[in-house]
Order: sequence, then structure tokens, then C-alpha cells
Amino acid sequence: MKQSSVKDQLSQFEHLHTSGIAYELIREILIPDLLGQELPSILYWSGKNIARKYPLSTIEEIIQFFKDAGWGELSILEQKSSEIQFELSGDFITARNQSRKGVSYQLEAGFIAQQIEFIQQMLTEAFEEQKKRHNKVLFTARWDKKDPLI
Repeated sequence: MKQSSVKDQLSQFEHLHTSGIAYELIREILIPDLLGQELPSILYWSGKNIARKYPLSTIEEIIQFFKDAGWGELSILEQKSSEIQFELSGDFITARNQSRKGVSYQLEAGFIAQQIEFIQQMLTEAFEEQKKRHNKVLFTARWDKKDPLI
């Protein structure tokens, strides 16, 4: 059985619109209560797991996935031979940053890391840097050319 595309799998939800309140209750209240101190690492690995279930083949598809998922506007800031830096912004990021302290974007970092790993075919890690004053989050994904996937 052929795995259907991300678009096909998620298209049934495109017409549904939930409030930001519902999303934030789950993401910023329920999940932290359940995971406690393990929250950042579990969110990172959960992001990688989502990426494994919905593998993408281009950076443009990653950018579109962020938009479709309601995670914000992702754009490329800089690309080098062994790293790429993204910027995440938008109304959702602004609202999250203004409403709570200690907001985590590790889910998004893990997702980016795994998708870039698929594209580069190199072991990849992604790091989050919050720019709250500017209501942006920077993600740097780095891979080592000496560490290819087998």
C-alpha cells in the first residue's frame, strides 16, 4: 500500500478551523503538566517523529507544512554548506511569546532537524533561539558531512 502524501492525509482537516485557545490549552497547559521537566526533549523527539510520518523532500515543502499546520511563517535566513538557518514568525508566534514565559519551540526544531536530515542524508540537529523582542524564533539546523546516513 502506497503511503499517501501529506497533503492527502491532512486535506480532510483543511476546512476545519480551531481557535488558538484550544491549541494553546493542549500545547502550553496539558502537555507540560504531563511531561514536566522532560518537556523540551520529548517535544524535540516528537517533532522528529511527526517528520518521519510525513517526510518531505524539499525545503519549500517544509515551509508550506509550517503554514498548513498553523505553526507560523517559516523562511530561510541563510544557507551554508553544512547548516541552514530559518526564521519563524507570524501572529501565532507573537501571541505565544506575549502570553507566556518559557514557551518552547522544540517540537518545531525536531521537525526541522528530521526533515533536513532526510533532504541532506546527513545526521542533523536543530537548535532554537527565541527573539522575543522581535517576536521571532530562529532555528539553526546543522549536519556533519562526515556523518552520512547509512
